[in-house]
Parts: sequence; C-alpha cells; structure tokens
Amino acid sequence: MTRFRDIRILVPLLAWALAYGSVQIWSVVNGPGTALGAFTGAPATALCAAAAVAGLWQHRSPTPASITLGATATVLLAVAPYRLVLDLFGLVYSGSGIAFSAAPFASRVGCLTGAALLAVSTVAAVRRRSSGAAPAVALERPPRWAWASAYLVVAAFAVRMVWQAGFESSPPSGSSITFADAPLTGALTMLPFAAAGLLLPLALVHSWGRVFPRWVPVAAGRRVPRPLLLAPAALASVLILAYFASGTVALAATALRLVPGDAAEAARILAGTWLADLAYVAWGTGLAAAAVGYHRVTREGATPRTIMSS
Repeated sequence: MTRFRDIRILVPLLAWALAYGSVQIWSVVNGPGTALGAFTGAPATALCAAAAVAGLWQHRSPTPASITLGATATVLLAVAPYRLVLDLFGLVYSGSGIAFSAAPFASRVGCLTGAALLAVSTVAAVRRRSSGAAPAVALERPPRWAWASAYLVVAAFAVRMVWQAGFESSPPSGSSITFADAPLTGALTMLPFAAAGLLLPLALVHSWGRVFPRWVPVAAGRRVPRPLLLAPAALASVLILAYFASGTVALAATALRLVPGDAAEAARILAGTWLADLAYVAWGTGLAAAAVGYHRVTREGATPRTIMSS
C-alpha cells in the first residue's frame, strides 16, 4: 500500500518535470523566457531535472541526501515565481494599476505547482524514513515561540497598515500598488490582507482555530480540518517571503553595487519601502513558524480533549 501511494506521488511529479521542463527548453530556443526571474530558461530546466531526480531518488531510497536535494529544489521552485504576488493583485484587483499578463502568470503557477508536488514527495520520504521511530506526540498547546510568531505577524500587519496610511496620498518610489482611482477595490483588498495578517495567525495559536466555536452554525464543537488553516498559511508565507525577501535582498545588493544595476534608483526605492518590506518579511516568517506550531499541536495522536485544553 505504501509503495502504491508513493507511485501516486511520483508519477504527477515526473509528468510535471517533463512538461514544464519541455516548456522551459522551448523558451530557451524560441523566446526570451517565461518570466521566472533568475530561474528562467536553462536554470529553470535544471530545476525541473533536479526535481525529477529527487523524486526518483526518494522513491527508491529516502536517504538524507535525497531529502536534502528535494527540500533545496522545493525552496528554489517556490522562490522562483516570486512575482506571482503581483500577478494575483493585477488579476483580482483591476484598479491596482498592475498590468496582468496570462502567459507569465501561467508559467509562475506551473512553477509553484512543481514546488508543491516536490514538497509532497519530500515529506513522504521523511515519513518513510522515520516510520520505525517512536510515534510523534502532539503538544497540548502551542509552544511559546508559536504564540510569539503569531503576534509578530499581527504587529507586522499593523506596521504595514500604518506605513500604507502614511504614504496614501503620495506613495514612495517603488511602491507600485495604488488604489487612488478605485477606492472600493482598495477596501476589498484589505479583506484578504486582514485575514492573512490578523485572523489566520491568531487562529493558528488559539483554541478556536482547532475547534469551531459555539457560534459557528452546524460545525460548533467539531475539529477544524487541518488543511483549512495550514494550506493558506503555507501558501501565504511562501509567496510573501519569496517576493519581499528576495526583492529586498536584490535591491540592497544593487544599491551596494554587488550586482549590476542602477544603484542610485535601487537605493531610492529601498529608502522609501524598507520598513514595509521588513514588515512583510516578519509577516511571512512569523506565519510559517505559527503554522509549524499548529501542525505540532494538531498532528495525529492529538485527542479532542487535548485540543480543547488549550
């Protein structure tokens, strides 16, 4: 049964590597690439090959080396389509002033899909390797660092909102997201922002994120499905860190003349956005840590009583 389940994990990963790698090879031969930043064309093709090798290796023997290769390739595949954040804004909020292009968006979604498939394969390999170890014990309540991480996200969200309010009338150079001509769109944008910056991190550490409260119709008193919180937390943290951490590092490197580029322009943009960028980095990091704490509390072996006690 385990081998069959591993095959069901491996086949989609190999199919993705073949299809997406072929697209990348085509882009190298016939076009300028598919807008994946540093991993466009040949580097992206190499990542596809690494993902396929890691998946096959993990299927045959889940060694530390195969797991390390899989984890490394997963991170690179997740970081490569960092501009997906702007694509989503441009797609959902037409008044944001961000142009949306279908081809780059599809390429970035495809890249992120590969990261997800390889992550599943790597996690399965870790589980196979640790299958003979003592069973994991669920914590009774989130550890202190998970609480601190969740409230770090809330603080980062507050800093980001204060920064936005301060530059609402005249955003600094480099701040491309504006809603001056579409205030309703701007207001609607705050809904997912508030969910990711307030509701989600708090749900990851409070008991109402593990057991539905009394006031929730039908589901009151039932356990909250783990993917309902873990999936958006993982996706949000990856997208936030991939875009803002990589963007901040790239601007800093350009401003310090460590890489080619307009150092003066990079320094000017960084001077106007550094506080918001650092808030986003703290946001993504804190959300990821809080999600790990939530996973440790709700992993298999936790009983309803254990969950309710927190």
